Amino acid sequence: MTPTELFAGWKAGATAVKISPASQVGQGFLNDLRGLFPNIQAVPSGGVGVAEAVEWIRAGALAVSVGCPLLGDAFKGVADSVGVDETFNILQGAGPGSLGHDVSVEAAGAAASLQTVLDATRRGGTVVQREILPKDKVSISLSELGLRELTVFGSQLFETELDEAVELLAGHPFLAQIISHDFPLHEAEAAFAMALDSAASSKVVIKVGALEA
Repeated sequence: MTPTELFAGWKAGATAVKISPASQVGQGFLNDLRGLFPNIQAVPSGGVGVAEAVEWIRAGALAVSVGCPLLGDAFKGVADSVGVDETFNILQGAGPGSLGHDVSVEAAGAAASLQTVLDATRRGGTVVQREILPKDKVSISLSELGLRELTVFGSQLFETELDEAVELLAGHPFLAQIISHDFPLHEAEAAFAMALDSAASSKVVIKVGALEA
């Protein structure tokens, strides 16, 4: 998203604008953005780990969207609660109990996670790359793609959706409130419960620390 597009969303009434994937631009982008638009509030998301969160806050971010690297088992607990057949945490050395899944979704944006997903999908199965992988080179064994005839889909359509999203924000005042709820870190479970209720929430944010808007 260009600075012009970010500012257009902010001017249309958004509480804050999302910088994603943040791992592709770095904190310097936010510094430059705040230099152009000092009043804009931004939330970096996508590829942001615990180690980088403080640097983003220092660079002027309102909040930081940190997923699996921070919450780990919280995601697993939500998945269990909605009836997912099998969950595990690869950061703890766990792996899938079965290797015959029809459809597998990689939603962590980590090379190790993608490799696990590829290995756990049945012959002729489908892999959906939901999250954005790091820009740096990663080591992944791709031999199984051909050997087991796997189909891989990406689900990031930012380049085709941004202009339409900005137009919707500008033309429909009722869409101005993008962030509908924010929760402190210790209320993460309540935040996930709210996010599951699409009728009551839009964008739910978990804040790391006491940040003022």
